[in-house]
Amino acid sequence: MDAADAVVDTDVLISSIPFNRMPAIAPLIRSTPPETVVIDTANYYPRRDGNIADIDEGIVESVWGAEQFNRPIAKAWNALTSQSFADNIAPAGTPGRIPIAADRQSDRAVAMQLVDETGFDAYDAGAIADSRIGFRGAAISPSI
Repeated sequence: MDAADAVVDTDVLISSIPFNRMPAIAPLIRSTPPETVVIDTANYYPRRDGNIADIDEGIVESVWGAEQFNRPIAKAWNALTSQSFADNIAPAGTPGRIPIAADRQSDRAVAMQLVDETGFDAYDAGAIADSRIGFRGAAISPSI
């Protein structure tokens, strides 16, 4: 199966690629139906990705990603390191919750459910434009 076949009739597409590769796969992501939930798990790391001027100048990296794909996205799992998956699964309510951001409520709900199903406690971190807080390797627990 090639990548173009993988996105046909897909309800949820999870993208886990370096930021500098997003423009190359953007046409593929754009080919998915509008109702497909696209979840991005990546973070911008200039050492790996090279410098991306828009992000370096202050655009929220999740907003930049959504602009590359020209569609709404949800952000999930990007507050975790690979070691977190092995060591930090915990029941709901445990401190160290995982932030989920999305502009569409339906995307946020799907991402939160999937994070919960992987053994982590998700919380609603709001819109993509507000997603800078709590991401890039540091799960946080909001005051609720």
